Amino acid sequence: DCDDADCAADFVCGSTCTDDHLGRGVGLLVSDYTAGMGDDRAITCGSGEDIAWSWTAPAAATWTFSSSNTALSLQEGDCTEIEIGCDAGGIVSATLAEGETVVLVVEGGGPFDLYATPDVEIDCADGIDEDGDSLTDCDDPDCADALQTWYPDTDGDRFGETGGLLESCGQPAGYVVDGGDCDETSASVHPWRYEDQTNSIDDDCDGNIDAADTDVPTAYTFNDDDSDEYIFSSFSYDFCGASYGSVFVSSNGIVAFDDFMTDYYETDLTFTGPGTSPAALVAGLWDDLDPSAGGTIEVIEYSDAVGIYYRDVPEIGTTNLNTFSIILLADGRVWTEHDSITAADGLTGWSCGTGDAADTADVTAARAALTTAAGIGRGTEDALYELFLTGNDLSGSSTPWCVQSGSDDDGDGTTGACGDADDLPGI
Repeated sequence: DCDDADCAADFVCGSTCTDDHLGRGVGLLVSDYTAGMGDDRAITCGSGEDIAWSWTAPAAATWTFSSSNTALSLQEGDCTEIEIGCDAGGIVSATLAEGETVVLVVEGGGPFDLYATPDVEIDCADGIDEDGDSLTDCDDPDCADALQTWYPDTDGDRFGETGGLLESCGQPAGYVVDGGDCDETSASVHPWRYEDQTNSIDDDCDGNIDAADTDVPTAYTFNDDDSDEYIFSSFSYDFCGASYGSVFVSSNGIVAFDDFMTDYYETDLTFTGPGTSPAALVAGLWDDLDPSAGGTIEVIEYSDAVGIYYRDVPEIGTTNLNTFSIILLADGRVWTEHDSITAADGLTGWSCGTGDAADTADVTAARAALTTAAGIGRGTEDALYELFLTGNDLSGSSTPWCVQSGSDDDGDGTTGACGDADDLPGI
């Protein structure tokens, strides 16, 4: 260091305007006091005894320095005492290049804590030290809010085994967001699955098999293009900024929250609005279905979800049978599960009906691309859906929809719950 003659010309070694050098630290740089240090330096935002340090930026960023409500002056690092900024309350920011040295002068107070905090975008799952604090990913305290619990999913149904949970900032290979799976050898067994009364399997992982299952379904006898209201007994569902105590179940594979829904003709405009009623909608397979010709439609209310189950419901005028489910989760998300879809056309997705920020999706591709998200979507849309006109690839799929879960604290258009692993305010 400074004992080496090669360092004699270095600013840090030859400086007479600072009391010490703080290196390239990040976060808490020093705890000290100014009492007894003398009034050696003139700053524009305070007076009294003072103390000064040099500090070198470890990374290019906008840096914020704070000194516990004492006066703080940030100066160019050449002993000219030229101020970059000065604040009587002790908070100063500046954009610095990597390796740039500055002088920090604290005046008129103590004891105090001096901090340096970078305003940089931190990715909590890339192994890169973006803020120069020598810590990456989960080891960086800035990523504390990004830590998630993951569950091992070996059967690909997007539900993992609760007993094998793992905490990580990024999604480990083979792990998913939702747990509760009781059989990792079968993708047809997981929470909220329709309980087949004849297969000797605990389909919904509630610990009860077939007729012993305690879930009580409400069955509907619908005519063609029919609808009825199911009133929740102890469940409420937050959707599109409102909280609902009931859902309107339609014969045509769609549910509504504002009013009865009997429309059989699936269109973008009717689904997304604006000016359509009902407005708030979730579609498992919105199509012209006819349960009066066969099949069943049932609702089951769980402690943490409400499931609407369409079983072998034919498309009108055909023998095209369709089996699928819509699950409304207490956390605001939606699950759609399509066991067998033979209708060529239809629509699946959700909408607030505002006509704003509506987005279309290739559901299969979006589901395959899921990483840290709790479902497909960005969490900031007002609608997300896929409309099929001449064929679909829904059969055998299980899809979580993020809907409007979480908050977009860093303003990049994606919420933390919906896949932005570094959605932390100020970084």
